[in-house]
Amino acid sequence: MNFEGELREEASLLEQEAPPLLAGEFPSDAFPPVLWRYAQTLSETFRIPPAMFLVTMLGAVSAAAGKGWRLVGAAPGMSNYGNLYIVMALESGSFKSIAGRIMKPIAEEESRRIVEWEQQRAPVLRAHLEAAKADVKKAAKRPADASLEADARREAECERKLLRNPRLLLGSCTTAALAQSLAHMDHETGALYSPEGGDPLRVALGLFRDRGMDADLLLSGYTGEYFSQNRVSSGSPRLNEPVLSLLAMVQPIVLRETLANEEARQRGLFSRLLCVPLEHRLLEDDGVLRTIDTTAEKAWVLFISRILHLRFEHSVEPVEIRCTPEAREVFRDAYNSAVAWINGSHADLRPWLVRYREHCCRVALNLQVANDPTSMVLTPEAAGQAVRVVHWMLAQLVEAVHSQRTDTLRERIGEFFSLVPVDGFVTLRECRRKGFSEAETRQICLLEPALFEIYEHAPPNGGPLSLRIRRRGSVDEPEEGRWAS
Repeated sequence: MNFEGELREEASLLEQEAPPLLAGEFPSDAFPPVLWRYAQTLSETFRIPPAMFLVTMLGAVSAAAGKGWRLVGAAPGMSNYGNLYIVMALESGSFKSIAGRIMKPIAEEESRRIVEWEQQRAPVLRAHLEAAKADVKKAAKRPADASLEADARREAECERKLLRNPRLLLGSCTTAALAQSLAHMDHETGALYSPEGGDPLRVALGLFRDRGMDADLLLSGYTGEYFSQNRVSSGSPRLNEPVLSLLAMVQPIVLRETLANEEARQRGLFSRLLCVPLEHRLLEDDGVLRTIDTTAEKAWVLFISRILHLRFEHSVEPVEIRCTPEAREVFRDAYNSAVAWINGSHADLRPWLVRYREHCCRVALNLQVANDPTSMVLTPEAAGQAVRVVHWMLAQLVEAVHSQRTDTLRERIGEFFSLVPVDGFVTLRECRRKGFSEAETRQICLLEPALFEIYEHAPPNGGPLSLRIRRRGSVDEPEEGRWAS
């Protein structure tokens, strides 16, 4: 099909009615059995909806998989790892400690790797380094010694290897510290895990400094793009293909700050996040002593351990999982739905919706790996399950954005109410000077007809009409004007 034909096809898509964006019930059945069984026993034990556990497990699978697998062929010119940026908005409670059980296998593997490094590999490298330094000193004393250059390279290589960071999880840190850590982590891959307060997100939003966002590495780490930073205090790390995962559990106010941050929207951070507002009703203690199914928990631990083992087995190149034509059609339909939403009633979510298919592909890769980490193809079933999960997340995001917009509008109405005098009026020009555009002024008057009236005023001595706004019940009646439409 030529380009004109593609434009005609796109135009026909735009004429289609956008599919509904309703959350419905969380698609628990879209997750592989090993995830669902563990989530079910946690849900029954702690009497918390399984969605909270399954979303956390999805983040854990993403963190464990790292660069071990890559999806290809899902869309023209597109390939991606399974790293996700998940932000869960939760009220204060005990869930964060429960989430620690889900992430425990990764933390334990990290501890094992650190101990192995410190006790077995690092001492050998230190011995090699000392030997290399001694050889460099000897060669330096002999003029024109051909071995000096080779010994110096061996010394530099030992020093570089000793900087290796065997960690898997990272906590709150600045971009500079994060870049230094990733530069020495295996394959420039790491996972930001924040069960308390979402500091990585606050750092990215620039809430701890006065110079705007500090999210460059977070942006590059999502897509695996080259990153470099030149700073005197922290060195100049260069990352060829950094890959980051993010699992942050934040207070609802942090999510609201993120949704309201225009810079995060414009620079692309917002579009990379899977924002999941999760609420649940607290239940009274019914006196029943419930326990976690140890079989399901052991199966989860073994599953994550296997994913980590296979990931590091793929130390040279990731396993490429190819998308079947049927799965590609599922993703194409998802993209076309996003186009319909963008050109319909959700244009304000365009930055996020343009990545809708990509989000589906990333989630699908994780579900496929969880189903069968040795598989070389992505099935249409995994693609369809991923679309259901991401659709549910999108519907939650729409509700959160709507709530955010409602709160912001309520604040603006309050500010506008203070601007308009009790007995008098303000002109449209005065409103603009105070930061209210004509469109926003008209919107407020339209939404709150019981509070405000907007009318056209004709000067007694002639001249152009002007728009005025007054409070309902004000003595400033528009005797010489007419109501504005």
